[in-house]
Amino acid sequence: MKQNKLDTFNFKIDSIKAGWLKARIMVENISLDFTVSYLSEPLSGFLEILLDLDAYYDGRYCFVDGLKPEFHLVWQGEPWQYTWLFEPQQDRKVAITIFYCEDYLGTEEQTKVKTVVTLDNLMREVSKEAESVLKTYGFLGYKTEWIQSDFPIGDLLRLHFILNKDRPQEKSLSKEIEYFNELLHSQDAV
Repeated sequence: MKQNKLDTFNFKIDSIKAGWLKARIMVENISLDFTVSYLSEPLSGFLEILLDLDAYYDGRYCFVDGLKPEFHLVWQGEPWQYTWLFEPQQDRKVAITIFYCEDYLGTEEQTKVKTVVTLDNLMREVSKEAESVLKTYGFLGYKTEWIQSDFPIGDLLRLHFILNKDRPQEKSLSKEIEYFNELLHSQDAV
């Protein structure tokens, strides 16, 4: 298992069908495929973690003194599980460790990926892929295929505004519509 000082993180959602999501991450020379079930919320959870990490770096997310800041994301299959551990580092860098467990009811975890990336790289990759999913499936198609929940548009909008150095505005439908227009008419809207 390789760990560079700073790696490039790539994220791709291959398909969403009948409550199952297939995705892949690539970090330098490591490629890891995931199959995630409706038992978790992989896309929504990933977007929420990124927003929490951004809030942490901006001082809007507080930890009790003495506690090490870390964020967890769980992607479940049947019965396997991937657990993502995100540990904030200095200068908006994030240490990511991905653990795999064959049976989340007791099997020992195996470390599959251990890397350090910039939060901005991570946010752009996940945002770009979420936008691609939205363009491919639309709101109704996503709900039909994912079954469990609606597309996490609010979190994607917040992430888009952060990436474009424009703080989310809670009461600005015109800005949101402007974003949708950009998304519909571009190859890469991020």
